This record gives sequence, C-alpha cells and structure tokens, in this order.
Amino acid sequence: MNSEDVKLLEESQDVIYDLSELCHKISVQHGFWQSDNFAEKIMLVVTELSEAVESHRCNGFTKHLAEELADTVIRILDLCFFYGIDLGGEIANKVIVNEGRPQKHGKNY
Repeated sequence: MNSEDVKLLEESQDVIYDLSELCHKISVQHGFWQSDNFAEKIMLVVTELSEAVESHRCNGFTKHLAEELADTVIRILDLCFFYGIDLGGEIANKVIVNEGRPQKHGKNY
C-alpha cells in the first residue's frame, strides 16, 4: 500500500461517517427506527441483497440492480450510525489487514 492509498483511506473515513449520519437521519424521518431490534435491521440488509439477486436473476446487470446494491449500503450505513460503529475506520483497518493476507486468504475460494 502506498502513501496515496493510505491518504485515501484516511480521507474516506469522514465521508463515510457523514453519509452514515445522513442515511440514519432519513431513515428515522421515514419511520424505520420505531424499533431498534438488531436482527430486524440486519434482515433489512439481507432483504436488499435478496432484491439485488432477484433483479440480476431476471434482468442481468441493470440500473435496478445498482439501486438495490445502493439500498444495501444505505441500510448498513444507517445501522452503523445508530449503533455507533465507525464504519469508515473499520473499513480502513480491514483493508490494511486484507492487504497482508495470502491469496484467497489461504483457502480454495
């Protein structure tokens, strides 16, 4: 990883936090936080992924598929903001860890 990569990771953390805050604010405004049931929130993420698979299954790589993937990320950002998870920091740390891992993390797939 070069210095430009490290700089990108550092700068993206604030952007990810700001997006998390915005996604959570909109989610609250639209009534998605009347319950803070963690399993329910995770299943909303899974639902968006399922919708992405179904979109691809029926139509291939389309704008609708991209929208479902965006919805998945939005749900994750919302969840992380509510639970105080520093997703930007976690992503930065994980990228650094993954860079040092062997091919396919030493597994077949």
